[in-house]
Amino acid sequence: SSLLLEMFFTQNLEVSPAKLKFPQWHLRMLGDRPRLEFYRDIIRESVEGKVVLDVGAGNGVLSYLALQAGATHVYAVEHSEVFQTLFSHMLKGPIDEGRVTLLKEDAMMLGPSDFKHGPPSVVVSELFSADLFRENVVEILTTLQNNLPDARLSFLPELMELWVSPTQCQSLDASFPLEDFEGFPLSRLNGLRREPPHWVNYRAAQLFPMAAMGPEVMIYHGNLGQLKTQGDLEFNCVLPAGTTHLRLYFKLRSAGHEYDSSKLTLDSHWPNILFYVPPKLRAHGRAHVTLNAKNNGFQSADFR
Repeated sequence: SSLLLEMFFTQNLEVSPAKLKFPQWHLRMLGDRPRLEFYRDIIRESVEGKVVLDVGAGNGVLSYLALQAGATHVYAVEHSEVFQTLFSHMLKGPIDEGRVTLLKEDAMMLGPSDFKHGPPSVVVSELFSADLFRENVVEILTTLQNNLPDARLSFLPELMELWVSPTQCQSLDASFPLEDFEGFPLSRLNGLRREPPHWVNYRAAQLFPMAAMGPEVMIYHGNLGQLKTQGDLEFNCVLPAGTTHLRLYFKLRSAGHEYDSSKLTLDSHWPNILFYVPPKLRAHGRAHVTLNAKNNGFQSADFR
């Protein structure tokens, strides 16, 4: 239950986050209850009696959930010195008891000799960005498997998917008209369309109301145990009347559980991405779309 997560923080945060150099964006991530509850549920059903590897352990909440679910040992790999310090504080008890091993290195450098308490059989990770790929999830997990050829690893979550949905997103013109300033004619720009930001979280969605104009379409499906380097994504998309943007989001799945990043809440960690659809293509009612794979992520789209 959510009480389990509350106990974790109330029992372990004996000093203020500021003294631990706790990143403020990380605090918001920890407030994303649907995200935490998704991981709680899939871990609870999968790790009892098993050795777990937590990749990118951060503050330690996934390692904690694995221990609560009956994992016999947890290896937590974390490359950031800030989070190494935080993790060591938050899980000091289990570390001192020998139930948790903190591996202070790059996950892609791990090898069989790092696992003194036996090899892991379950890998839990939260290496996802708003477009899934920008935090190098493919490279990290495939390298890990190559470095541990004899390990029989299962992954939590099991599946990751990218989805798009034709969306109508209103501009700010009607609600926030520009006024002249010190004689400079800013009001002349009121006829121009002001677009919503590329990254849309809950707060931005309140300023730029969004409405789904057509059915969502899955454009990528990947098993975390069989990932491959991803290039450009090309697909055809129907653009119902009223469509202004293509909305990109993802879903994580495991054993009947799902996390859907399109369901934005006040504390959602992952925003959605909006791609502006050129007006000339909206009239056609459909478009061929290419999401450009740059810097391990999808930051731009071409429509034709």
